Amino acid sequence: MIHGPTLVDPLRCENLYQLAKNCLALPEAGEIWECGVYRGGTALLLADAIRESGRPVPLRLFDTFSGHPYNDPASEHRQGGFGDVRLENVKALLSPYPQVSFHCGVIPQTFTGLESARILFAHVDVDLYQSTLDSLEFIWPRLVVGGILLDDDYGAATCPGARKAMDEFFKKRAPLLNGAESQAYVIKEPA
Repeated sequence: MIHGPTLVDPLRCENLYQLAKNCLALPEAGEIWECGVYRGGTALLLADAIRESGRPVPLRLFDTFSGHPYNDPASEHRQGGFGDVRLENVKALLSPYPQVSFHCGVIPQTFTGLESARILFAHVDVDLYQSTLDSLEFIWPRLVVGGILLDDDYGAATCPGARKAMDEFFKKRAPLLNGAESQAYVIKEPA
């Protein structure tokens, strides 16, 4: 199941893959988004899931591709953390998948122009409070009914800001479900 460069362990990768496959079975048209790509290992899993589905689903990847954009006072993460990545390497890794597009920069600015997007599945793995909150605020209204938003950092001791953002944002919107290990996810219900 796991191939390519990822820090996400096998159990979380399997959960990510299965949740994405479930969303690819939804009847609606839409996209798959990943916020926080690092070296592209989980993006590769998502691209494989899309290929296996046989559907022409775009995969949008959002990252600075230069590390964390700011210090997060609530965590161990500092500006430039995870900066040992090169966009060219991630593009090369995903070059067999023509449906992949790269959005390089800081969230939420990288979402500009995508206001009309419909999202089937979103994987948020940005570690930081504000980046997580900005991702949720943009993605949630665009997530299709039955779509899933998965946060990889929810239970990670090094990412308390991700938990705080998820708890605050979903408190009155939807119940959080436990994923594998540090993950939490939300399924969009009808209004």
